[in-house]
Amino acid sequence: MFNLSVILKESRIAGNIGAIARVMKNFGFSRLILINPQVELLSSESIARAKHAVDVLSGAEVHSSLKNIGPFDFLIGTSAHIGGDYNTLRVGITIDELIKNMQDIEGEIGLLFGPEDSGLTNEDLSACDFLVSIPSSPEYRTLNISHAACIILYEIYKVKQARGPDQMLFRKASRVELDQLLAKYEGILDYLHDHMKKFDERRRADASRVFHNIVGRSFISGREAHTMMGVFRHVLENLQGIWKDRT
Repeated sequence: MFNLSVILKESRIAGNIGAIARVMKNFGFSRLILINPQVELLSSESIARAKHAVDVLSGAEVHSSLKNIGPFDFLIGTSAHIGGDYNTLRVGITIDELIKNMQDIEGEIGLLFGPEDSGLTNEDLSACDFLVSIPSSPEYRTLNISHAACIILYEIYKVKQARGPDQMLFRKASRVELDQLLAKYEGILDYLHDHMKKFDERRRADASRVFHNIVGRSFISGREAHTMMGVFRHVLENLQGIWKDRT
């Protein structure tokens, strides 16, 4: 079974923090993490909005930076602004696609929300495994942050209820395995860039981000990760052999 933490970065409205604590308790989630909050955590407004979830609110962790939390097997960013094919940082999935992929995983999952007025930055998104968005009317795409949290947490709650406490269909790749897989791929990109001059800096960065997005969205198994690592190792060995023969 997976564990989910809700992470609020630089929240500017105390009432939203309280409202999110309330919906967390509604759907059985308790770990709330605040990154550099811009308002008082236990204000009269946040407490009033939390209602009977003041325990979630008072138990919140407060950190100065996103880098100080975790580790998470998956860190999920949220945004109302999904980019096109050429904005690789903002290539996202819908809530339906997220839920479909969460049917059979375990581990620590972080759900990250940005400031109410600006959302997550590109730097924030680069730390995420992927981005999720809730489809909404083009006339007004941006939901209130507590409403967005309620929708996502409700859908995730249904997954946990349907699975039960002990059901796991496969062993999901761990964070260590995912990092090793990404490192193998980065090694190939480095070799193509440094020795074979196949990529300029921009194309190399795009190729890295695209594969990161694919791995993040796929919820791959441990066996799949090790199989791909083996393939990438052989690819790199062959590239090194080709370069050696040329020189």
